[in-house]
Amino acid sequence: RDQLRTSKAQLQAELQAAKTSGVEKFTLAEKALAACKAELQGQVALLSAQSAKAAARAAGETKRAQLHSALQGRADALQHQLTAQEARLTQKEARRLELEGTVQRLVAERTRQDALRDAFVAACAQR
Repeated sequence: RDQLRTSKAQLQAELQAAKTSGVEKFTLAEKALAACKAELQGQVALLSAQSAKAAARAAGETKRAQLHSALQGRADALQHQLTAQEARLTQKEARRLELEGTVQRLVAERTRQDALRDAFVAACAQR
């Protein structure tokens, strides 16, 4: 009987040790799980921040592309206006040269007519 009591007491001690050991293992496992969960939450937060940053960068690039497109359109419109103004200036210059030629012909004709008049007056004065 003593041996059974000893065996029973020993088994109860081992059972209690196993229970304690199991509880400790479970507690350690819970702590490890909580640490892993916290680490994963940190990684999720980091990835969310990186995703937001990438989205902001993409939005900025889209905005930059839109501005570039708008500026390119404005530059094209200004180039078109400049080309049209250059064409008008070329036409005006051609007209100015044409008028200058006309003025020179008129001056030459006036000079010729003045010379003819002076010759006529001189001829009339001799008679």
